[in-house]
Amino acid sequence: MKKLLLIITLLGVYRLQHVTVEQALNIIREIKKQYPYLSKIPEELILAIIDTESSFNALAVRPEFHINDGSIGLMQLLTSTAEWIDEIYSLNIYKGWFSLLSPRINITLGMHFIYWLYKQCDGKLDCVIHSYNEGYGNYKKGKRVNKYHSKVLEKLQKYRMVV
Repeated sequence: MKKLLLIITLLGVYRLQHVTVEQALNIIREIKKQYPYLSKIPEELILAIIDTESSFNALAVRPEFHINDGSIGLMQLLTSTAEWIDEIYSLNIYKGWFSLLSPRINITLGMHFIYWLYKQCDGKLDCVIHSYNEGYGNYKKGKRVNKYHSKVLEKLQKYRMVV
């Protein structure tokens, strides 16, 4: 009986862990309905970032994770970034690092971060992609991680066929 309960629990965690493209797209569209100003963010960009950052693993946590500041969830948000975005947009959804394990909360905060980056980058996609990975301040200093940028652009093309 204990083995059966363990298997059922593990299957539940697995289902929670892996989000399909369709599930992510549905969440993105629900968020856009709730926050219409986010509708300008291309759905395929969000999917490409999720795929690049976590391969659609909602429980993804960077090995160097520290509760005070680490990358968590589908969009691999830093806890400090999540808290800051939650505050500047008055979302009131960030309740600590564990809330970033929720696909909806993670994507909502990630989309707001991308929205903020679009404004900082004057809508330039290359700037948004580099800044998402390195931080806007590092982008302005000329620091670039071209491998990340290339991966996102490659996946962006892939998801343009889906959306």
